[in-house]
This record gives sequence, C-alpha cells and structure tokens, in this order.
Amino acid sequence: MKRQVLVGLGFALGLFCHNSFAVELHLYAGAGLKQPVEQVVGLFEKETGNTVTIEYGGSGQILTRLNLTQQGDLFFSRLSRVCRKISETKSGG
Repeated sequence: MKRQVLVGLGFALGLFCHNSFAVELHLYAGAGLKQPVEQVVGLFEKETGNTVTIEYGGSGQILTRLNLTQQGDLFFSRLSRVCRKISETKSGG
C-alpha cells in the first residue's frame, strides 16, 4: 500500500515538474499518509524548486475543507470512496 501511495504521489507531482518557473501547490492528504507524503514531497521540492503546502486530516475534515475553499491541486487518500465523493462533487454529480 505504501509503495502505491508513493508511486501515485510521485507521478501526480511529476505532472507539475515541466514548468519553467516555480509554483506553489496545495495538497490535501489523509492523516495516515503523513510519512510517505512528506518523503515524496521533500524530494519533489528539492528537485523542482516548487513548493507544496500539505494539509492533513481525516476524510470528513478534508472534504469539508475542500468544499469550503474550492481550492487545492492534489488530493491523496487511502479511501477510494472519498476520492469518488470529491470527483462527484467536482463534476456536479
């Protein structure tokens, strides 16, 4: 499971690597993913010069925060139902 998280996060962050200027990204992540997320984000920031602000929380907390702010670049959770809920919210379904 941890390897899947690292690969997925690394791939998602890699999508932002091709910019010719540094950007700031906002990542919502499940609290249980703190250690692997920080490892990958640290490497990403060092390699690209981009900054990632990480906001950890429980599923409900993250969903509420995302709905209130309508902002964020990346989201990682171990729970596929949370990912589906966010996708449905964003698509209006």
